[in-house]
Amino acid sequence: MPASLKTKNLKLKTKNSGFSLVEMLVVIGIFVILSSVLFASYPLFGQKMLLQNLAYQVALEIRQAQVYGISIKSSGGATPFPAYGVYFSSADRSSFVLYADSDGNRKYTSPETNCSLNAECVEKVLISNGNTIKDICAVNLSGQTKCANTLDIDSLNVNFVRPDPDSVIIGVLGGVNTTYQNATISVEPPSKSFFKSVKVWPTGQISVD
Repeated sequence: MPASLKTKNLKLKTKNSGFSLVEMLVVIGIFVILSSVLFASYPLFGQKMLLQNLAYQVALEIRQAQVYGISIKSSGGATPFPAYGVYFSSADRSSFVLYADSDGNRKYTSPETNCSLNAECVEKVLISNGNTIKDICAVNLSGQTKCANTLDIDSLNVNFVRPDPDSVIIGVLGGVNTTYQNATISVEPPSKSFFKSVKVWPTGQISVD
């Protein structure tokens, strides 16, 4: 006869596992704190990104004037191949102008609100998202810094005259022109809690800080 098989009943022991109520509350609390910090910092992050884009846009417009100035771009005006520049006004902190210096006076002549009304205007750049030009500063030939916020500059013109890539910076105060070594254009967000600066050097170098 076949040997009888002995079997043994094995009971599968199970254990309830998972988060306890206290552990769940701790996890939720940590998640809420992290989410709050993230969402609180997001608007600031967004402002910084938008302001950085604006600073680089200002720098690129100045670079564009430099390229036009030394590449013999015709303006179609009285002067076939004029100098090009970028104009900043203390009276208008929400825009700036890329222009062709058709009359050769190294500044934006008779600025108009409407770009189409001025033959020298190539492009008027409108600043959006509540950002503005914080200040317009320049260092004169004596090494003194003059700024729009201290009422020392009404407007500033950053020019590039062929064939040199060097900048020619002319500030205007009360109708009087002053030549400057370098210029710094600062921009700020609506919160005014920080700013970025675009600096133009005599050599034509343009940097964003």
